[in-house]
Amino acid sequence: MKNIYFISESIPYNGYGSFVIFYRHLIRLKRNGYVVHLIVPDYEEFETSEYFNDIVTQFNIIRVPFNKWWYPPYRCNNRILRYIRFSLIYQVIKYKILENPPNFIVTYFYGNFLNGFSVFLKKIYKCNIGIFLHDDKYLLNTDYNEKLVKFDQFICVNSSVIWSVSDRLKIPNCKGNYITLPPIPEGSNTSTWIKKDNSPKKFTIGFSGSIYESYFPVFQLLAKVLISLDGELHIIAKDIERTAKHLTTFKNVKFISAFEYNHNASRYLKDNCTALFCGYPDAINEMPWLKSCFPSKFVEYTHLQLPIILSGPNDTSLTDWVMANNWALFLENLDEHTLTEMLVKLKNPDFWEKTALQSKYVAENEFNADKIQLLFETSLMENLK
Repeated sequence: MKNIYFISESIPYNGYGSFVIFYRHLIRLKRNGYVVHLIVPDYEEFETSEYFNDIVTQFNIIRVPFNKWWYPPYRCNNRILRYIRFSLIYQVIKYKILENPPNFIVTYFYGNFLNGFSVFLKKIYKCNIGIFLHDDKYLLNTDYNEKLVKFDQFICVNSSVIWSVSDRLKIPNCKGNYITLPPIPEGSNTSTWIKKDNSPKKFTIGFSGSIYESYFPVFQLLAKVLISLDGELHIIAKDIERTAKHLTTFKNVKFISAFEYNHNASRYLKDNCTALFCGYPDAINEMPWLKSCFPSKFVEYTHLQLPIILSGPNDTSLTDWVMANNWALFLENLDEHTLTEMLVKLKNPDFWEKTALQSKYVAENEFNADKIQLLFETSLMENLK
């Protein structure tokens, strides 16, 4: 059996964001006969985390120390200091790796420590590396540091495949072997999601996902328009208090505490909403990472077979996709007039069915979890030692 090592400061678990994306891929690898090992930092709170019992059951966990008082300093852009630090932590865990030498290494393009350790191990075990490129860390962190960029290019040059969520998302000035890999959804068995009444008693728009400051004016606009249509806005959020304080004047907004698992949030949305909202502010400067990233919640939403409203600035990965797929529910300019027009159309059963079928189609095709895994796994197999 082949040994796959996932090495990152980000621990894959059945939660939200990029963590659950990695978890889903690795769980499927395990089901398909691979042995999956995680090399992760020895975080102090690791054993008390909500996901600890699950991942130690699913994977072989190897924990590495970030630092010891007697370690020399680590600088990712200094080859000698990198080598010293990686040699030291390798001595701590070497006996565990030697039992199951890696046939392939997967890392996450975000930090600047364990992805470097991935390259260190690659050279020892003569295997290949694949990179998950899920976020644009430069736009997310508004930090373009030349020293860090050079380190990232070093990681890129040493990789054999880079799985990027969009055609636009690349490592700066690094060609590489890029494969566009949509964020893998949990998906659903369509037979379990059939809704007897496609029109709930209340016209309801649902939202679930990370909430940034720039979302609040959008939510206010949605709530205002929905009042005029006797509709509601349901928001699933981790920090309800923070979100609610921006919407105190709207009595048609319902807040739901974030669920522990993604499938519970999906079930709530499916059972209580007429349509879903996956829109963004019009100004790219408010969320600059939209230019190259791709929303995983949109991929997840499509499996609920509900209409999905998209909005956002031009010249982004999402708008590229919208134009290529003729998405009916897209607003380039999110204002009261255009939003009202769209929601009025959604009240028409024929239009509702047409747009719900668009979600169903992409869920069964481009955003099909089995197809996404096959693309990932095929490219991994091509680079196995």
